[in-house]
Amino acid sequence: MFKRRWPVLIGPPLILIVAVLALGRTDRAVIAGRVVAVPSLGACASPAAVAADHAAPGAWWKTIDALDSSGTLIGRQLFIGNGAKAAAQIDLPVESSASGPVHGIVVVTADDGTSSQIRLVSVAGRCALVVAERTDVVRSAIVDPHDGSIFAHVVARDSRADLGTFRIMASSSGGWEEALVAPPLGDLTSEIGTVWATNLKLDHAGSHLAVQSCTDLGCLTRVFDLAAPGSAAKIVRFSASPGPISSRGAPASATPARSPPGTSRAATLACSAPAPAPRP
Repeated sequence: MFKRRWPVLIGPPLILIVAVLALGRTDRAVIAGRVVAVPSLGACASPAAVAADHAAPGAWWKTIDALDSSGTLIGRQLFIGNGAKAAAQIDLPVESSASGPVHGIVVVTADDGTSSQIRLVSVAGRCALVVAERTDVVRSAIVDPHDGSIFAHVVARDSRADLGTFRIMASSSGGWEEALVAPPLGDLTSEIGTVWATNLKLDHAGSHLAVQSCTDLGCLTRVFDLAAPGSAAKIVRFSASPGPISSRGAPASATPARSPPGTSRAATLACSAPAPAPRP
């Protein structure tokens, strides 16, 4: 009778120990794989490495929020890759954004509390190039697929007042030059109230830039003709839920209060999702 009890008494503990050891090995392998398999993003050797001049199908990016023990957001981790594999990663501060990819190029903004950087990230090259740095806060940026220029929305560091949207282009001297293409809201600020999010989008031809400013009650989109610098923007107002501009057109509940004749397709981009909460 005792001989029959030994397998019963010893078997379950042995199975439990083997399972725990196997689980421990699996967890360590996964954690080690995440660290070793995804190298850090390097610095590009020249601007040619981030030229958005050819198609790059399958390129992607993803951010993962980093939280401390109390659940407070303390930063983000950006991953870039192609197909099913991540190619590189980089740590970003809380005040950061990413957009694209456009021809395998991701544009990243990052603010450390003192200055903001705009970087072009090459997925194929696994590298990044800083194209602009300023003491104001760069909230977001997009890449023009036609010429590789960058459109960046900027706010004042202390007051968070809108400073407009700038176009940054490669200069003939090998550096980068910028020009204001969409001025601040100005008098429209008092009309729409506190802006929680500003979104940028180009039309398919790259000839018009839509700058959408959203509050908690609605959005106002200004459309600028890039071929006519200084010309008045066409304005479209929406009374739907605020959110990012979308190329799918206005939802059924979003009715523009005014849509001037000759407005570009970029002006039909509507609010389609809840806007993120304002950052301090």
